[in-house]
Amino acid sequence: MNYFEEIEKYHYQQMSAEEMEAFEKKLDSDNELAREMALYCELDEYIQSIVNEEEFSTRIKSVIQGHHPLPAATTKATGVKDPEFYESHDTFSSRDESFPPMWLKIAASVVLIVSAALAFWLHSQRQPHTGEQLFAKFYQPYAIEVALRSDAIPDEDLLTKALDAFNKGKFTMAASFFESLYQQTHHSGRENLRFFIGISYIEAGEFEKAKRALSGPALERDNLFYLEAKWYLGLIYLRTDNKDMARETFEQLSREGWPDQQELEDILSRI
Repeated sequence: MNYFEEIEKYHYQQMSAEEMEAFEKKLDSDNELAREMALYCELDEYIQSIVNEEEFSTRIKSVIQGHHPLPAATTKATGVKDPEFYESHDTFSSRDESFPPMWLKIAASVVLIVSAALAFWLHSQRQPHTGEQLFAKFYQPYAIEVALRSDAIPDEDLLTKALDAFNKGKFTMAASFFESLYQQTHHSGRENLRFFIGISYIEAGEFEKAKRALSGPALERDNLFYLEAKWYLGLIYLRTDNKDMARETFEQLSREGWPDQQELEDILSRI
């Protein structure tokens, strides 16, 4: 049962003499009312004595979360109110009788501050993300070392050099080796190498070269890396602030069966 209204009136002496007498009798016999009175008194005492916002916040959280012991309003043996408690919390005759009470005013101010902060946060979340931010969020390097079939490459030594350079972070050198392999390869699988050239240039931060390399595989539906090339091409468009082309590319991917549709929805909602 909520006794707040009765406690409030009693505290600010807004009861008649008869009502106050009845309330005090009820306080003697109703342990739940006594507990709520104790909580009310502690909160009121805290608010009256606060010296800064941090202390106020800490104390209120402590009381709300039950980590701060409340003073006992009743004796454990009898279950009735303890006179010493009320002597030490005698706030009923000396407090400001203004209404609403000060702690409610402070609480209302806190609510307004929190609401304003929340509104600001929500507004910031709706702000458009830059292409560079979106690229950083969604880009993940492609594991070239597990994707290339060495039996389709005429110069396995050059392939080894390309993979070694890539794995050591020498991405421009890796792109150069992959380009040499591309020039030496004449069967239908040579276009797959353009995907690895593009990935190497992305890692090197050379986005225009990466875009040129990936545009071929991203247009060929029978290419082994068709969808992946289109995904990375869309990310390059974002990184170079071409959001219109990025949106068009990701929408195509959505229609063509990109496996992570949730990821596409997420990125499209942020462009």
